Amino acid sequence: MSFLRSLKMILTLKCREASALIAEGADRHLTRSERWALRLHLAYCSSCRRFRQHLAFLRRLLREIEQRLSTGDVPLEEGISDPARRRLEQIIESNFPQ
Repeated sequence: MSFLRSLKMILTLKCREASALIAEGADRHLTRSERWALRLHLAYCSSCRRFRQHLAFLRRLLREIEQRLSTGDVPLEEGISDPARRRLEQIIESNFPQ
């Protein structure tokens, strides 16, 4: 990617593109210009920072569920508190309407 194209991406990243980079960052290494563009965008965009936090929370939750299911430690119903269960249900309903 040319320097000017990289600079343009860094300075003009939109929320839709930033959220895609946040999600892709878990699956692949972002390029240097993608990382800088995302850092700059996150510095001023609270919505995308919140999205990144929610995505990180869901990933941690899924890892914990996977671990509990594989080891059989604690039944899932006992492992999630009622407030956490309600928050998850709200997130799922708002992001994945039926």
